[in-house]
Amino acid sequence: MPVETAETLEDIVSAPVTCTIHGTTVEFGLYDQQWDDGSYIFCGYNTTNNPKITIAGQPVGLVAEIIPEGAPERTNPFLASLPEGQNTVVWYANALATLSAAFFFLREFEEKRGFLLDGTLNSETEKYYNYEDLQSQLDSFSQVMRNNTITFSRKVERLAPILTSIRRILEINRIPDNLKYEESTFYLNVLKLQEHVQWLIGETDKTDEDIIPDFRLIAEHLADVLTEIHDDHQSVARGREPFPTEEEKQAILQTLEELAAIQSLPKDSIKAMQQTGKKLELYQKIWSSPAVDWQTRLDAATRAVDIISDAISRMEAAAIESKKRHAILPDLSRYVDEINARIDELDTTGLAAITGPMADRFLPGINDARKTIGQDPLTKDTLARSIRLNSLLASVTENETGLTTTLHLYLTDGEYPRAMHYMYVMIASGRIQEMKLLGR
Repeated sequence: MPVETAETLEDIVSAPVTCTIHGTTVEFGLYDQQWDDGSYIFCGYNTTNNPKITIAGQPVGLVAEIIPEGAPERTNPFLASLPEGQNTVVWYANALATLSAAFFFLREFEEKRGFLLDGTLNSETEKYYNYEDLQSQLDSFSQVMRNNTITFSRKVERLAPILTSIRRILEINRIPDNLKYEESTFYLNVLKLQEHVQWLIGETDKTDEDIIPDFRLIAEHLADVLTEIHDDHQSVARGREPFPTEEEKQAILQTLEELAAIQSLPKDSIKAMQQTGKKLELYQKIWSSPAVDWQTRLDAATRAVDIISDAISRMEAAAIESKKRHAILPDLSRYVDEINARIDELDTTGLAAITGPMADRFLPGINDARKTIGQDPLTKDTLARSIRLNSLLASVTENETGLTTTLHLYLTDGEYPRAMHYMYVMIASGRIQEMKLLGR
């Protein structure tokens, strides 16, 4: 049975922690992610109030993130089932598409069978069965046939008007196309009625009882109508679902054997979990195959829905448990102190220590770009003075050796809007580790 979860991830809200970074009040909240394969990732904590700080006299947008020891932490109850070298629970990432295909098949099944999966007739079938009291006549027929306390002559006396009414209804009313399937409730009732009528004809020939005149003829007329309906249904069914070839029959037998082998594995074992994706793939082959009877196809689709529904519930329950463990933020002061120290260093050193090397690196490429749009070339000093720091990401990571802060600077040469360039600089351990023009 699927694991029931009383709440969702969105219901778990963490209270922010307020700190001061470079003279500005900032709020930290939980930093987490969800992957397509259902994994919940606790990444740490990050700023949530879009603060701005001042560096070298310039207002700068700040994002700060804290990645404590052990983060990022991935929660996924199916990680143990991943094959070596694979990092994604692929079958779960594709689960919604599989679920959609299964529901599509089940809706189609309901339409073809003429009743809903809970056993009630669908609206179109119900409308037809109630038209001219067909359902009532069929019920009356069944009651008389099941009554073993009356003689055969009395039985046929009661059945004669019922058979006549059924024949007239079937002759007068056009059968809806959605009931013209070999698997439909209507068609199954036709086969059952046809069998009973043939039995009545046979018993009429054998009985010594004095029965009403022309009963055999009444039964034969209904039998002829039922035969026409039977032939019409078979013709429509062939046009809609061609009979499987021998190759298709052999392929589905192999699929059923593969499925049986997987189902024989101990439930919830690692090997069984590793075959979940394969099992869903086989189920989809089964419900899509005309070489399989409808009950087996229905069973395959409903089992696939159960597997995916259970997996979704297990994923959500595991994610909620993980988020609850991290929702109450700890004391972040030592991380914030580290961030403050590194930003203070940047502000004290001044941006010139960064913009000079940037101008050296980027001047040739920028001047080439300016030339293509008819702009005059820049000097190194002019470019260095034009560079503006727009935003800063300060990321502090904790490991067994302590805290490490990396500053990610996003800059532009803002005095030249017609030829503006976006630049990125990464500073770690007080040194420039990377510089690049973004978009190149």
